[in-house]
Amino acid sequence: MSQTHAKRRAVIQPEAQPAAIALSIRHLKNARGILRKCGCKNAADAVARALKSAAGAERHARNMAREAADARHKRMKEGE
Repeated sequence: MSQTHAKRRAVIQPEAQPAAIALSIRHLKNARGILRKCGCKNAADAVARALKSAAGAERHARNMAREAADARHKRMKEGE
């Protein structure tokens, strides 16, 4: 595929990932509620599974952000 046709993917900076994932979780919760009201049980169940996955991704992103902050703090402390 040529560069003119290549799709560009937006990259979210590591420190912004937990907030972006939290926003996605809110959207998934809204979608699940709407699907339940419409009587789409199977689709709502699939969204519920996606919510569990997103919750795990959020925990991972928060841990990674915490580790990065700790590493920055350690480097700053060593530079003193």
